Amino acid sequence: MNRLLRRSLATLVMIAAIVLPTAFSATSAQAATYACTSAATIGGLSVPVYHTGAGETQYCTMSTSQSATWNGGAFALQYALHTCYGYDLEIDGHFGPDTKKFLAKAQAREGITGDGVYGPITSSHLKFVLAASPSKCGGRV
Repeated sequence: MNRLLRRSLATLVMIAAIVLPTAFSATSAQAATYACTSAATIGGLSVPVYHTGAGETQYCTMSTSQSATWNGGAFALQYALHTCYGYDLEIDGHFGPDTKKFLAKAQAREGITGDGVYGPITSSHLKFVLAASPSKCGGRV
């Protein structure tokens, strides 16, 4: 009986080691809890941000669920998709289907999952425009 109990316990520990890390890990978009609502200059680049009480963070998300209202973060993203990647999309500050489509293309071009959802991984891989020279593409945040 003691041997059976030890085997069962060992099996349970192995299952927990496999299941628990995936049960509590977040996807790139889920890792950020704030929705991008504005744009700011970070590292000389104009990037989508969320304004907190203490400043701003580029660790935010955007998706088509935010398409109803004008969004400075969506505007900055669209401008970057047009200027840095050459995509012909309307720069209107609304994260709609075209923004999602071209974001997915830019994500794939940068070697990350092309899901069309903006989050922390996307923000660290995309190129953004220079805040001081908006017609020029800068680099990555």
